Amino acid sequence: MFTDPSYLGQIVVMTAPMIGNYGINPEDVESDRPRVAGVVVRELAATPSNWRSTGTLIDWLAGAKVPLRLRRRYAAAHAAHPLQGRDARCAGARREAQ
Repeated sequence: MFTDPSYLGQIVVMTAPMIGNYGINPEDVESDRPRVAGVVVRELAATPSNWRSTGTLIDWLAGAKVPLRLRRRYAAAHAAHPLQGRDARCAGARREAQ
């Protein structure tokens, strides 16, 4: 979903209770990079449980500099995302100003 070109520039709010438990698999992407402008989730799995996973969603989003907003914090691993939290809303503006 995050690589779907139809979501270009949109902030996607996920309504499922937990996101990221499948992890990332490069065979399943729809384009070469995330197309969303940001992601809002309620709970983010710190460790994927799918055998096809090659990485975590949080690392993939951070690597692509996609802002992530967690509605609740459940694990210390969430703090690893550089654009997580209330500062995520302004991260794009800060990057452009630099």
